[in-house]
Amino acid sequence: MSNSIVKQIAGLHRLSAPGLKERWRELYGTEPPGYNRSFLIKRLAYRLQELRHGGLSEENHAKMKDILREAGLTEDGLTPGGGSLAKRSQDRPIIGTRLVRMWRDSRHEVTAIQGGFEFEG
Repeated sequence: MSNSIVKQIAGLHRLSAPGLKERWRELYGTEPPGYNRSFLIKRLAYRLQELRHGGLSEENHAKMKDILREAGLTEDGLTPGGGSLAKRSQDRPIIGTRLVRMWRDSRHEVTAIQGGFEFEG
């Protein structure tokens, strides 16, 4: 990666939220999405590298399409019939999330699983 790209990526962390949004408009030519700062920085860093070195190869793009198809999804995150995916309940963590707490000098760990939680097996 060229020194100029590295400097530009490092400089993203110093930009304010409005600065990141302006940079998004410059690099993507669209209005920025309403995501958090960390997301914008990661996507902008990717875009800088993409513009300098090129995007995904056709082979990798085809592999990604195959993976989505096998999962029953399309590139836009929809099911082939056009329906959106069922969204997770906002009051539950994503499956696989581990919740860890210390209580009375003991470590307690709960894992979010399909349909509920797992605690001590």
